[in-house]
Amino acid sequence: MMTEPLNGKYECYGQNLWWDKLAKQRLSTDASEVLEDVKSACEFYLRYMDHPYKLKKDHPELAEEIEEVIKITLETTPEEDGWSYYNEWLFKLAFKDVFKNESKRKMEKN
Repeated sequence: MMTEPLNGKYECYGQNLWWDKLAKQRLSTDASEVLEDVKSACEFYLRYMDHPYKLKKDHPELAEEIEEVIKITLETTPEEDGWSYYNEWLFKLAFKDVFKNESKRKMEKN
């Protein structure tokens, strides 16, 4: 029994149902993994948004990079914009793994 359609056509109706069910299961698993990654990134971002010193305290492995971002933020960001440079950097940091994991999942599929 074939596992994929041949030239876009199935050998029988039962195979059509089986293939569609398999595709939905894969989609639902992938979607739930992506959703979990996005949720985790959002929680991380929201926890440390506008709080670089809290991030530095909770993640000492990032201390040097955080200090550099704080320095740039204080030098280049107008006071009314607050921590905008830091928050942009934090957003990229938080969602970096989401995009990396998505690319990895796509490569595993192929």
